Amino acid sequence: MFPLHPFTEVERDWRGASDFYGWVLRSVNEPSLLIHAQISKDRIYRFTLFQTLYAKIVIMRLRVASDGRGLLSLKLATSGRLPRVYKEESKLLSKEQVVDLTSEFMMSNYLDLVPYMPMHGLDGEGWLLEASVDGYYHFTLRQSPQEKEIRDIGGKFMAFYLDEIRKDPPNQALVPTPASVTPAADAPVAPDAGAAHL
Repeated sequence: MFPLHPFTEVERDWRGASDFYGWVLRSVNEPSLLIHAQISKDRIYRFTLFQTLYAKIVIMRLRVASDGRGLLSLKLATSGRLPRVYKEESKLLSKEQVVDLTSEFMMSNYLDLVPYMPMHGLDGEGWLLEASVDGYYHFTLRQSPQEKEIRDIGGKFMAFYLDEIRKDPPNQALVPTPASVTPAADAPVAPDAGAAHL
């Protein structure tokens, strides 16, 4: 259903993008769905929207329960040198809502899309869609995506939290954090740096 090792079809410069997005997800304590697919058959879907540098990062993760209902979690984080989560929410979805949100992954041409397309010299939003289903993992990563399948799925995710996503982060969150500054005691603790993401 989803290819277990999607990287064989990815362009050579995928490694740089993988390192960057992996670093972002680790920084805000997000699990690796690639690793999850190797140890569990639970269904998890994730949409990550990286607006622009020093804007904000939107991460939405859906975990589907055995009864078909789902828990949709939202994280809003600052970007820059040290991403920090400044807002978290979650809501329960009915079986019908879960089916509506996830059906695009299977019913559209999403699975036929190339996982990664190079992003050379373009400024725009980064859209990362991931799915870990029945022990298989699939992703697509685009900058300002044009494919209808990707925009439809991302749009359905964002519709659940549109008001929260539209709000600007706190002003102080937009100030870049110098690399030399020691993280605060309550800053997110990154998982093992060796853990694979994407």
